[in-house]
Amino acid sequence: FNDATLIVLIVAAVVSLAVGSYDDPSKGWIEGAAILVAVLVVAVVTATNDFNKETQFRMLNAQKDAGCVPAFRGGELHEVNVEELVVGDVIELE
Repeated sequence: FNDATLIVLIVAAVVSLAVGSYDDPSKGWIEGAAILVAVLVVAVVTATNDFNKETQFRMLNAQKDAGCVPAFRGGELHEVNVEELVVGDVIELE
């Protein structure tokens, strides 16, 4: 909850709950509760979106690291895993 908008909404919900409960104890809490539900929905959607982005980023990094590249080693062209490249390998760029 580092977002300023969410903090303002939470404060508004608490104030609305307090004022609504004081003015009309039977139905005054509804507006404040609705604001809190909206804050909860925004937080869940944001967390889900961040989780999906992180998962996609990890998958992309795994694909990047797992590839083989054409490299000249000992004067001959070989397919070499990127993790096995050493000083002296000459990479063929396409």
